[in-house]
This record gives sequence, C-alpha cells and structure tokens, in this order.
Amino acid sequence: MKKIILTFFILCSLMISGFAANLEGNADASASSLKELGLFLGTDKGFELERPMTRVEAATMLVRFFGAEKKALAGNFEHPFTDVPQWADNYVGWLYQSGLTKGISATLYGSKQPITAWQYGMLITRAIREFEEIPHELITEDEIAAIDQNKAFIRGDAAIMSIRALGCYYMKNENYRPLADVCIERGLFTAADFGSACFDFFGPTYSIDRDGFITLRILGIPIRKTLDSGYFTFETIDHIASDGTKFDPFVYREENGTVIIYSMDPLTLETTELARREGISGHYNYRNPFKLGGTHYIFESLADEDKTVLLAVKGNTVTEVLSFINGGENAWYPYDGDTVFIDNESVLIVTKNQYYRVTEDSFSEIQAQNLRSMAYLDGNILAKRINDTSIDVVLLDVKTGNEKACYNVPDDMQRDYYGGGYRDLDRKREGYYYGEAGLYYYDKGTLSQITARPTNSFIKMEDGSYVILTHELGKRYTGMIAFGGNQVMQVFSNGDAKLLTPENMQIDSIDGVLLKDGKVHFVTAQGVGMMHFDRYTYRIEENGKLTVTDFEAGRPEVMDGFSWENPNGYKERYIKKEQERIDVLGY
Repeated sequence: MKKIILTFFILCSLMISGFAANLEGNADASASSLKELGLFLGTDKGFELERPMTRVEAATMLVRFFGAEKKALAGNFEHPFTDVPQWADNYVGWLYQSGLTKGISATLYGSKQPITAWQYGMLITRAIREFEEIPHELITEDEIAAIDQNKAFIRGDAAIMSIRALGCYYMKNENYRPLADVCIERGLFTAADFGSACFDFFGPTYSIDRDGFITLRILGIPIRKTLDSGYFTFETIDHIASDGTKFDPFVYREENGTVIIYSMDPLTLETTELARREGISGHYNYRNPFKLGGTHYIFESLADEDKTVLLAVKGNTVTEVLSFINGGENAWYPYDGDTVFIDNESVLIVTKNQYYRVTEDSFSEIQAQNLRSMAYLDGNILAKRINDTSIDVVLLDVKTGNEKACYNVPDDMQRDYYGGGYRDLDRKREGYYYGEAGLYYYDKGTLSQITARPTNSFIKMEDGSYVILTHELGKRYTGMIAFGGNQVMQVFSNGDAKLLTPENMQIDSIDGVLLKDGKVHFVTAQGVGMMHFDRYTYRIEENGKLTVTDFEAGRPEVMDGFSWENPNGYKERYIKKEQERIDVLGY
C-alpha cells in the first residue's frame, strides 16, 4: 500500500439549538477547531452536526483527513461500485485503490447508508495503524455500544472522534508519534496553528532550557517558545483562582538585582510585568501562587534568610503579608492541600500551632494548638488533634475559631518511637472521612460521627446503616492490598452494632467489604510474590454462614487446572476447597 499522509478530515455540519453528541466532548468546538486548522469545509447549511453521517460522506472526509484530496481529484482512481455519486467518485476510488475502504457488496458501496461508529473508527485506525484494532483513545467499546443503541452515529460524534484522532499515535513506517505531529511535518498545518486550534483539547506542558527560554508543548510537540531568555517558572504553572477559574501562569527573572514577576499568556507566551521585588539576593524562588478576587498571592522563599514570605500583589503594589521560618523546630513550607488550602472566598494557611485565613484584602489568625488539618470545607477546618491517650476529630469554624464539633476517640494503639501509630483518620470518599479513628460524614457545615470503631472499608446500606471493615481494639491490621481488619460489623443509626462475621474467625486479614446482589461480601488477599495476590471473595448469608463466591489467583498460569483455552477453569477447585475448610470450622 502506498504511503498515506494523515491529516484531518473535513466535517460538513450545522449546529442546531439543543444538539448534543453521543460522545463525551464538545462537537461544535471540535468542528470549529478543525476548520481553524484549514481542514474543515462548510456548506451553505453550516456544520450539520446533528445529522447522521453517510458512508460516502465519511469517505470524502477521510480523504481530506489523509491530506490526499488534491491527489484524489487530480487522478483517475477506479472502483467497482455503481451507487457512488459523481462528485464523490475520485474520493471513493482513491480510498479503494489504497486498500482503506470496502463496499457492502461487490458492486455497491452503500453510499447513502449511515456509517456506524465502529466503521468510522476502523477507517481512521487503518490510516494510523498496521493492525486493525481501534485505539481506546479514539473510541471505547462502551461508547460504540452506546451509539449503536441510539441508532445514530452523527456528524457531531465524527467531529469529536476526529479531534481525538490527533492525539492518537501514528504507528506506520516505523513511526511512533502523535498523528498531529505527522500532519505538521507534512505541511498540513503549522505547529502554531495546531496549538491555537487544539490548546483546550490537549493538556499543555511547559519546559525551560538552561538559557531560560520557556517552550510550550502540546502532545509533546513544540508549539512556540519565549522570545526572551532568563526566565524561571513557578513550582506550578497551572494556576487556579479561588472561583475555580484558571489564570495566566507566572514566571520571573532577575534584572540588575531586581526580581521581576510576570504573568504569561499560556498560549502566546507573551509576558506582562506583575510585580517587582527590590533587594532580593542569594538563593530564592517563587511558588504556589493563588488569586482571591483582584489580589494575587505569591509565596517567596528566601533560602539565605531561611524564611518564606507571603506576598500580596494588587495593581502595582506588593505587600508582605506573612512570614514563616523554613528551618528549625517549627519548619514550614507551602504545599497545596497540605499546608495551603483554597476555597471559593479565602485561603487557609496551616502551621503547627496557628491557622491564617487570607481573603482578598485581609487575613485573620486562629490559635490551633496541635491540630493537624485534613481538609478545608466551606470555611471549616476538618482536623485531628493528637493527645497523649486519645485523638480528637475536630470541625473548626475558621471565621470565628470556634469548634463546631469535637469527637474524642480513646487511643488504644501502641505508639512507636516517633509518636506514630495512633488511631488515625486519613482516608476520604464522597464526603466520608474514615480510618482507625472511625467513620465520619461531612455535609453542609456539619460533621457527624457514624462510629468510633476502626473503619478501613465501608458500605452504606439502603436502610441507612453502615457495614464496616473493622478489627479488635488495640491491634492494627495493615491488610495485604489496603488497610485491613478481621471483622465485618454492621452499625445502625441508633448506635447499635452487630458483628456479621464469626468471632475468632481464622482468616489472617480482610482487605475490603463490598455489596453485590444485595448481599455483603468481603475479600481477603494472600501475597504470592512479585506483588501478586491470591484473592478469595466470601458472601455473608442471612444466617451468618459464609459462602465462597470467587477466587482470583495472583499468578493463574501456575495454578492447577489452568489452561489458556479456559483461563478461569482453575477457579472451581480452589473455591470448593476453601468452602470445605470454612465448613469444617463452622463458618
């Protein structure tokens, strides 16, 4: 087959009010970006994104996608199909001669038939791969099934899939690089045009060379670099304002003893002076900027003075708001989600014994002796206080400094040499916070304790109760895969609890609980080397009996009864053997 130059096909589509594509993505933005690249031809009707795509339309688009339209129209590419309209004759002929398309019969192409998602994905796949397996980055099996259920693969879906195709890797002629890079090399569009059209579709990255030039890359493709050198980037370049919107990244450089901080356009890399810092010397850097209203905040680390300064930048005015010691006993560094928390109206800065709430124009100080923050939620701090013989789970109102809730949990864990090993609270899921210190739920400014029992996995039941993976007090179960336990317990809304598993059950460690077919199950794991685990799943029956429902070998290929023709055939004997064991034990 002849070499094929890959480019983007041209979509002919009309945007209808209320239109929505089947695939996840913005069909209108996808089509517009393709047009911006010069690969999109409209009609007098516009885009027509809501209309099903026919096979002949897909063929026409695909030829343009290959960048072969001029070649196809200038040649005489024959095909055996009698139902192809004259305007599409050369398009279908070129694809047919190239081995990229087939008819629905020996003499019919099926020109007016709608093309399916699978067929369209396969056309693109044949263009970029030597093997006919549709890349999941292009479209997944679930998406194909969903579109087939809706009975329509529409032009909007094709637009979204086309943008996705740019990010798929081209694997022909000893290539392994994004399709977009091949299109640029073949002159179908420039890197700058690609960056402008597809900036919002693919995550940009920024790198800096030894001379201080900053380069923007998309899909690893160099798009452009700064005209001036000598820049340094902040620790993070993807900044989020307090209202959840992005703002331009910051960079800085030194000129004649003055540090100049710039905002940088993320696409053009043009810089605008934001602030100047006079008299900065020695080793320094800038990091973790955030924005509240019209005020930018920047952390300035001065290594020679062993401190970090929080700067407020508004207009041309720079103000030092707070100062923190970097080294020594109370060392402090700004880490997002650890010592710096951002919500929609303020930023919480956490030190060992104090919290600082920073707003657009002010800040307040809250004493917080021995509190360790876990989350900043709607102006409230969820934290833990480690006492000598207990742990407090605290919800603190950051505006007033008052404790809205405090749950004291006796600590029966033996501390290690460094003070660790206490009943911790260190996991979260959908508003729930849980761990060795229990299970808690946060909602709209309220923190509720569900149980103080160690909770290393949980299920919420339909009746409002919870099934938790727990263990006897005073002993820690690390689990083989996750945090573990040796008991499954049901906790009711009135505080009562019921043990669901047999007492003194002879199972080393349970790794998790799950709900399946309305029944509670638990899973155990046993290491078999090289991070492989044999896993049994048990169902807890209503009478308390245990039924082994599944076995998953960490290395199935070495198990008795395994074969590649029947890879799950080994399971039955192991499930039966384990069931016999627990029956003998009376479980």
